Amino acid sequence: MASSSVPFTGLFIDGQYRPASDNGTYEVLNPFTREVVGHAAAATAKDCQDAVEAAARAFKTWENSPLSVRRDVFLKASELLNTDKWKKKVSEALQQETSATDFMLIFNFFLSTNGLRVDAGAVDQLRGETFVSMLPGGQVTTQRRAMGVM
Repeated sequence: MASSSVPFTGLFIDGQYRPASDNGTYEVLNPFTREVVGHAAAATAKDCQDAVEAAARAFKTWENSPLSVRRDVFLKASELLNTDKWKKKVSEALQQETSATDFMLIFNFFLSTNGLRVDAGAVDQLRGETFVSMLPGGQVTTQRRAMGVM
């Protein structure tokens, strides 16, 4: 199991952190220094099944939420990621776990925060369209919907 000198990252399933069902772990190494920078839970097939089932349950709530709520979730995530607290946490993890350079840190923050904003803006495209069909007197309605857990 993980030593107390380095962080332990559990599995995040159904809104809670937990160890692997068989308590398996692995070392997280800095790829440049080969130093152990953390330990993480090693998911089993059962853990993966639990995660897929939890995601399917959560999807039902997400799918039935108003578009404005979905948009606000993406915007809030972008705002949180831009706070000093989260910038520091993410920067430290990227530097330790991937040996990211300063340029890569800036690049990842830009992609992440702006990507979340783009996703927030794309929520409005989920409304669908109605238009006249090729068949006389017919109408076609399209609706964009998430496909579920992938």
